[in-house]
Amino acid sequence: MEIQARQLQGILDWAVANCELIPAVPKQDLQETDPKAAREVLGDAFFDTLLAANGSARILLSDDQHLRALARQSFGVDAVWTQPLLMELRAKGELTPEAYVESLAVLIQSKYSFSSVNAADMIVAARIDNWNTGPKFQLLASTLSARSVQLSSLITLSVEFLRSIWQMVPSTISSFAARKLTFALLEHIAPHKSEHVDAFYSRVMKLVPQEAGIAIHAWYEAHLVLRPGTR
Repeated sequence: MEIQARQLQGILDWAVANCELIPAVPKQDLQETDPKAAREVLGDAFFDTLLAANGSARILLSDDQHLRALARQSFGVDAVWTQPLLMELRAKGELTPEAYVESLAVLIQSKYSFSSVNAADMIVAARIDNWNTGPKFQLLASTLSARSVQLSSLITLSVEFLRSIWQMVPSTISSFAARKLTFALLEHIAPHKSEHVDAFYSRVMKLVPQEAGIAIHAWYEAHLVLRPGTR
């Protein structure tokens, strides 16, 4: 209990030091016209947050899709979730690519749904892990299963990532490291466990450097997956 109390006090102290208190006063009286009886459904804390955002014309930051929808529809409040905010900060130069990927890894580890990852993020994660298949790389790659991600997106990411890392051989990384990263990416995508096993192989192989293609073929053979056209 004492540890929990200290943690909660720490959160409160941080909020007092870093946050501005805004009155929960809307631009107009919304309570009588609210068709969803939001106060009863949400409770005072969430409802007052929406009132404060409405009255101060601020953007609501929330990772709850239903709350964001309610904010827009019933309170006229624009809303955004965490990852787009991080993307905007990165685009403005207020977050380095490394800091962005570190934050993205935290979201993924915290089981945030719909975390979006691209090839540039994967390159940064690999660099943070010293071009090894370390924790940042593994976390980001864990979102890339062929059973849940659109095939075209996976092909684009895979081709861009593999082109980038194999172009770094041998000036930045070794062929051994590039091969390990290639294998690790494929393990998480797991094309052999999806209906796209042939399409993924055929389309990626046409667009990556020869060395990357050799690694992909070796991975397919190691997983006892016949190449398209050889069945």
